[in-house]
Amino acid sequence: FEYQIDCPPELMDYDIPTMILQPFVENALGHGFSEISAGGLLKLSIREVQEDEIEIVLSDNGKGYKAGNKLKTNKHKNRSMALNLIEQRLKLLSAEGQGIFSFRIQDRQELDGETGTQVIFNINRSNSQ
Repeated sequence: FEYQIDCPPELMDYDIPTMILQPFVENALGHGFSEISAGGLLKLSIREVQEDEIEIVLSDNGKGYKAGNKLKTNKHKNRSMALNLIEQRLKLLSAEGQGIFSFRIQDRQELDGETGTQVIFNINRSNSQ
């Protein structure tokens, strides 16, 4: 697989909670690219949406979020433990006044007709202490 990182120099020192992106990168590599033998592309883009708010977009050209979920057995149909843990952690960070954190997962087929998954994180520090 190949990867691309697009981050303006002024955002290189922006504080992102530890290990928040890791499960999504791991899913792209382990699951999204599991059925392709070559040509996998993982993109990470970071941009400032407004003052004190950034958007992080992690996208891949793997099989896609919905396609991957269709293949799960009944044992794994529940929402991923990693997703639940990340959601809980982001709620705790928000409650502690470290900012407002959110994320959403989209199937690229619905967005742009391409295969793959896109995860979008928003981090807003304007309300942090």
